[in-house]
Parts: sequence; C-alpha cells; structure tokens
Amino acid sequence: MVLTGREKRFLALISLVITLFSVCELGLTRYRITLAKSLEDEIEVGVVLTSERSMADEQDSNLFGEGEPKGEPTDESAAVTKAEKEEEVDEKKPKLNINTATFEELLDLPGIGKVLAQRIIEYRTEKGKFLALDELMEVRGIGEKLLERIKPYLTI
Repeated sequence: MVLTGREKRFLALISLVITLFSVCELGLTRYRITLAKSLEDEIEVGVVLTSERSMADEQDSNLFGEGEPKGEPTDESAAVTKAEKEEEVDEKKPKLNINTATFEELLDLPGIGKVLAQRIIEYRTEKGKFLALDELMEVRGIGEKLLERIKPYLTI
C-alpha cells in the first residue's frame, strides 16, 4: 500500500499529538507524585512529633511520678522542647516565597550561601517557577538534609 503525501502528513500529525499527550501525562504524573510526597512528609513529621511528645510525657511521669518533673529534662523532652520553640519562631516569622525571593533574602536561610543563592535564582530563571519545594533538590548543592533544614522557612 502506497501512502500519498497528504496521508503521510496526517500520520505524522497523529504521531506528534500522541507524543505531546505522553509528555503532558508524564509531567502531570511527576507533579502529582511531588504533591503526594510533600503531603506524606507533612503527615510523617506530624506523627513523629506527636509520638515523641507522648514518649517524653511517659518518661517524665515514669521518672518523676505524677507531679512536676524535678531537675534537668531528659534528652528526648529537651529535643521536643527545642522543636516546639523552633516551630513557634517559624510561625511568627513569615515564610519566604522561593519563587519571588531575592538574592539577599535567600542568604538569610540557614545553610544557603552566595553560591547556592545564585544557583537557586539561575535555576528559577532557566526552568521557571518552582511547583514544589522538593524541586529544590534539582539545584546542584542542595541535598535532602539541607532541604529539610530550610523547608520550614519556605513556601511556594
């Protein structure tokens, strides 16, 4: 069977449309996975903090009876207290929008120096707005630990 020029162009158009839909589907899937991961991380953090608090409360009641604790707090209760204080500070201070942050504002983040601030701005300029905070890991020099360290200070 021999195809005419018009039929060949039509088949090429169909192939292009299918490819376009595949790319869009892949992009949407990636976006959904990123959203699901961020939601999962938020749920996981909430569960960990709640369980740490309940464990610290149990230890305090076991060590000191039902009354107030006497003496120095345990390591775990001190860690929970420190985490609670950091959360309070974070709630009072407005979060920094990663898509609009200036070079100077990025420098105020813990663990972000001049080089990383510049890389974030360059990435944002080349790729467009961040759709999720997890996308920061695509910036060279930002790993999982640093991302977890700066996440409380950032928003989209």
